[in-house]
Amino acid sequence: MKSIDRIDRAVASAVGLVICILFGAVVIGGIGFWAGVSLPQGELGPLLGIFITGPLGVLAGAVGGYFYWRVMSKRTVEKDTDKTKTG
Repeated sequence: MKSIDRIDRAVASAVGLVICILFGAVVIGGIGFWAGVSLPQGELGPLLGIFITGPLGVLAGAVGGYFYWRVMSKRTVEKDTDKTKTG
């Protein structure tokens, strides 16, 4: 039973990582794309969002999602450890 529990935790952790990375990339990338396309004036303004702020936003959001997952997974592990010590 313990090996199945470990596998379940590993799968849940991996799924959580993917979700955090994708969510951060989509949200921050979308904001960067929107800002680059809609804010600059002129004919070449939308190219800023397509080629620079959108991709950089996706990258920054993915990195931010990874760090968010690391912080939250450490908190979860600490809570589980505290429960096993007291319980």
